[in-house]
Amino acid sequence: MKKWTVFCVIAALLFLVIAAASFRDDVFSTYVPVRDAMQRAGEHVQVMGALDKATIAYERGGGYTFTVRDGEENEMRVYKEGIKPMNFEHADNVVLVGSYNRDRGLFVADKVLTKCPSRYAKGK
Repeated sequence: MKKWTVFCVIAALLFLVIAAASFRDDVFSTYVPVRDAMQRAGEHVQVMGALDKATIAYERGGGYTFTVRDGEENEMRVYKEGIKPMNFEHADNVVLVGSYNRDRGLFVADKVLTKCPSRYAKGK
């Protein structure tokens, strides 16, 4: 019985360490405005901005690009590899997780998070 308890405690601790390591980038990344994300090139950050829907373009390699603006009208070009979120074209604002690549002149997003504004409006 004692060996089984020790095994369960060790397994639980191992699970917690693995879970913490997998969420480390999201938990410890800094939330910054567009201008600061561009100045912190190479640093993993979170950015919130207004999506400019007219700038959405799809790349041949399977990714897509778009532009975001913050409240001070700073704008930044963004690239995300893979498929876009389902409600991407309906979102007004997006949260980006990734880092600015100064050589490419754009923010390379690991994640793009959206919320459909009509879904969260009062009375609907």
